[in-house]
Amino acid sequence: KFIHLHYLIQQVQVEVHDLTYTNNEMATILFCSYLGIEKEDAKPFSTKEWNALQERITAAGFHGPEVFLDKSITDIEEVMQLNEDEKQRIEGLLSRGAIVGLLLEKYSKRGIHVVTRADKRFPKLLRSRLKLKTPPILFYCGELDLANKMGIAVVGSRNIEEQGYQFVQELVAKAVKEKLAIFSGGAKGIDSVAQQAAID
Repeated sequence: KFIHLHYLIQQVQVEVHDLTYTNNEMATILFCSYLGIEKEDAKPFSTKEWNALQERITAAGFHGPEVFLDKSITDIEEVMQLNEDEKQRIEGLLSRGAIVGLLLEKYSKRGIHVVTRADKRFPKLLRSRLKLKTPPILFYCGELDLANKMGIAVVGSRNIEEQGYQFVQELVAKAVKEKLAIFSGGAKGIDSVAQQAAID
């Protein structure tokens, strides 16, 4: 069963080769994302749970989560002292390899990408500020390098009056003049006004 699963994951990595996910990154996505998750499926790892699992992986002498793609669960469970519930959860999350690979490719074609903490491109500012609370994965679109630039976040109400509209435009104009990035959720109202003002 595991050999077949491992084969599927390897096939998926070939299919989405242009996305250049390493085995560590792919394992992180499988363990920590809700991609392809049904209600009855195993629940992905939270940031806290993922940190704890990574500590156990290191303590067991493995280099990273890629070990779960390189070895069978039976080879790992004794070394890491996995209980039956943990074993089933891990097997359940890994079994989504094929569907997750297809979804990553689908979203990539639409301009939506995933970056993991295992990737050198993961925003350094986010990692330095959040430390152990840094999320294992981020979904993004656009230029990821912009997340490493100093800037200000402009978010707020969906319903704004003329005074608020003008204030946001002036604030963003000054920030752009100072070469600050504008971070926005892109929602209707303040967010989209700030976004458009920055583009203008």
